[in-house]
Amino acid sequence: MLKIIDTNITLRYLIQDDYNLAVKAKEIIDEGAYTLPECIVEMVYVLSKVYKTERKEIYFAILDLLQDVEMIDKQIYINAARIFGRTKLDFVDCILVARHKLLNDKIHTYDKKLEKELKSEELGDNVK
Repeated sequence: MLKIIDTNITLRYLIQDDYNLAVKAKEIIDEGAYTLPECIVEMVYVLSKVYKTERKEIYFAILDLLQDVEMIDKQIYINAARIFGRTKLDFVDCILVARHKLLNDKIHTYDKKLEKELKSEELGDNVK
């Protein structure tokens, strides 16, 4: 049985805006936790839209979180975070680019910015 944490736990763990909840979130995560890709996507949305967090800071937050939490397709989300940190693409598009680059998935789109990034040779190691 997995012990799954939701977006609220990940946000308290990262932001630490409520001391008691942050301590409890750390305890839960330290005991071994798992999160879902959907929670990471929601976390990116909340950090960018509600907390107005810079894109590169979101990249580092995802890296920090995924060092302590397990999830399926972890490497795809780490690379999506790198792409997010250096581009203006939304996070879902960054996931598509990461899947294309890492798994050779064929992505069909009408989005010109996404298409350009799909054709790029760079995976996203350089975050601005």
